[in-house]
Amino acid sequence: PTYVTMEPFDKLRDYYYRRFVIQSPLKSKKARCKVAGITAIDGMLVHVRDIRLWGWFYIEVLKGKFLGRIGEKIDLKKGYRPEQWKIAFPHFDIHLVFHRLRPPPTDHYISAITFLTDDVDGFVAGLPAFQRSSFAEDGVLVFGRFYAFLDDSGERAYRKGSRGLLRSVDHITLGVRNVENAARFFCGVLGGKLEKIDDVDPANPNSSMKLWTANFGAFGIAFVQGIDRREVSHVSVFTNKRGNGAIQHPAFEVGGDLSTFCSYAKANGMRFRG
Repeated sequence: PTYVTMEPFDKLRDYYYRRFVIQSPLKSKKARCKVAGITAIDGMLVHVRDIRLWGWFYIEVLKGKFLGRIGEKIDLKKGYRPEQWKIAFPHFDIHLVFHRLRPPPTDHYISAITFLTDDVDGFVAGLPAFQRSSFAEDGVLVFGRFYAFLDDSGERAYRKGSRGLLRSVDHITLGVRNVENAARFFCGVLGGKLEKIDDVDPANPNSSMKLWTANFGAFGIAFVQGIDRREVSHVSVFTNKRGNGAIQHPAFEVGGDLSTFCSYAKANGMRFRG
């Protein structure tokens, strides 16, 4: 599953979804982006339908470091607590969640990411008032169906010894209805540097898409908008179904040689598209 359709989870602001977000350090201090203070994509919160299957995949196949498990629990006072697994890779973490009462719409469903910043309080103070008040209430940045937490930069001792084959998150791609609005948030508010392609396939009479990217130095956030001609673009289909700002896919940097990783992945049953 190098490309898996995903979208954020509707009830992300629930306490139990904010409590166990993983933190991880940067690849290196040299890679830090000083434009907005956001330095890396630190971790991903992933809702799954089969937590043992995906746990096996991340731990046994992709060699992530298993950090622990929080079992499913029903508490009469605090309510239902879903099962959760924590898995560390060299420069980011995966936090798997299985919620029996609210299964995700897809088998592997990214509900949120975590940004690292050198100064959380300073960064939040620089946000527009409506984002600042929302963050103060819920502890999360919101753009449509996109949700992000903030955490302080710094080394995490628990990640030592991780030999995961996925090294870091290079970028994530969001399906959006309007790239200009996305650019106002990710570039104008969060401070990424805008790079854009207004039509990736202008010669195609059927459909195409706009591809704009907010470059944060160590990582990027891409947003795609469908261009419908004779046919409805697959990007438009995705956004109409999943919602504005839904995460379409993440892109990972692999450790070592890419061709070696691909050979290993194919030998372990993974399929590649494109």
